[in-house]
Amino acid sequence: MHSASGNADAAMKLYNSMTNAGLRLGLSTYTALLTLLAKKKLLDVSAKILLEMKVMGYSVDVNASDVLMVYIKDGSVDLVLRWLRFMGSSAIKTNNFIIQQLFESCMKNGLYEQAKLLLERYVNSVAKVDLILYTSILAHLMTKWRAVRAKFDHMVALTIRKKLYIVNNLQ
Repeated sequence: MHSASGNADAAMKLYNSMTNAGLRLGLSTYTALLTLLAKKKLLDVSAKILLEMKVMGYSVDVNASDVLMVYIKDGSVDLVLRWLRFMGSSAIKTNNFIIQQLFESCMKNGLYEQAKLLLERYVNSVAKVDLILYTSILAHLMTKWRAVRAKFDHMVALTIRKKLYIVNNLQ
């Protein structure tokens, strides 16, 4: 109820009172709470809840990826990178498709430094980078190289035209 209303403080108080009373919370309770905490950008609290959920025996990979998607949709690159670092250090897997989409979004929006950081942190974590992600990276690098090459070719053509113009006018 508190999660649905967006009241993180009340939701956490209720969560703490339920866990202190020894109640075993259901998956939907954890999911609602994690979603609320992610939307409120409370990364550390989300991480704590996710780890408690893991201790209770729940599979947390999907919920962790859901939190990641909230940060991605919000455009919070810093939170995305911090959450990925947490996931890697906690041996929580994410879908490579999500990472690929995030990387491509960064590249398409010209956020090259963020894409580089994302890739470095993701590759350096315990996560495995798959062939699809490498292909995506290569495609973006080729696109960027082609754009630079086209600009260079255009500059060369302009220089040649200018020199031909000067030579023709000197005669």
